[in-house]
Amino acid sequence: MKNKNRKKSIIIAIVVVVLCLVGYKIADKVSYPLVRAKAVLYLADKYDAKISDFEMTDYIHSRFIIEDENPYDLKFKPKWKDFAFEFKYKDRKFIVNRYKGKFYDDYQLEDIEKWCSDWLKNNVDDRMFAVAIDSRDIILYQRASKKGNKYILNQDDAVDFLNTHAYEDLGEPMFYFFYKCDRNVSFYDDMYLSNLIAAKIDSKLDLNYDVYLATNDVVGSSTTKTRIVWCREYSQNNLD
Repeated sequence: MKNKNRKKSIIIAIVVVVLCLVGYKIADKVSYPLVRAKAVLYLADKYDAKISDFEMTDYIHSRFIIEDENPYDLKFKPKWKDFAFEFKYKDRKFIVNRYKGKFYDDYQLEDIEKWCSDWLKNNVDDRMFAVAIDSRDIILYQRASKKGNKYILNQDDAVDFLNTHAYEDLGEPMFYFFYKCDRNVSFYDDMYLSNLIAAKIDSKLDLNYDVYLATNDVVGSSTTKTRIVWCREYSQNNLD
């Protein structure tokens, strides 16, 4: 009789543990307070800061989306998108995405862009002044390089960052490079300069796509917030 009671107790304990684990997994998918708390802990640990240093300014809940909405296509499949948050830290707003169970942030976006631009100017052509990057490029780099989501990039990572070869459902890194040109030159002279710079970039970097060049003088960071994607980008978009 005692053995039967012991077995029942063990079974009940196992069931309770399983239910708790299932409940936690469900909560981790849909509970805003839980996921927000984990996001802040991730940031505090990564940047060696206090939890109170990070101010959340906006967020979007986990949800199902349809990326290519076509009412005539009956084969579409909804896609799960995880939480995304906007935080403010040291007077800089940035985005935190949870992707495949881990948090990734773009707090270093402007720093990474500057390091890449400086390298291009010093090693490719002094007319180079900017490169278009966004939050997804940072995520892809941290995953492809195996350095992890808590790795803090530095200036020495610039070339490795630009040479990242990765492809996931986020897309793949494809950078636009900005260079200064004389607006008074002829179309043919401009084409010659563009081809020259493209060839220099191609010889210095291990890209797996054609070099994309732009001459827009107004570049800066901007933020995109839609049901499909939350990210920041440094490009020719209007300043945020």
